[in-house]
Amino acid sequence: MLTKNDLKQIRSVVREEVSPVEKNLQSFEKNLQSFEKNLQSEIMNVRKDLGTEIGGLKQDVKGVKKDVRALRSDARYLRKSINLFIEYTEEKDTKLKKRVERIEDHLQLEQA
Repeated sequence: MLTKNDLKQIRSVVREEVSPVEKNLQSFEKNLQSFEKNLQSEIMNVRKDLGTEIGGLKQDVKGVKKDVRALRSDARYLRKSINLFIEYTEEKDTKLKKRVERIEDHLQLEQA
């Protein structure tokens, strides 16, 4: 059996061995808490930066949307104008062709 004195000696040896580990653990815990605070601070900074960048991008996208709408409107107008021009020239071409055919018939020329 172990006596009280033996137990005290064991306890003191264990404390001597555990004490530096405990101090290292406490130091590690403090460093970990400091790291956690720094990390949270960095995360908050990144969120703020992203928030401002996203806000700027949203404004840019609004401007681009307006420009795209204007371009679509212009494209529609150009398409209509081109179609009208094509119809007009086709109509004039057809009339001219008929006129030339009548003149050729009247002059009894060979039709090309």
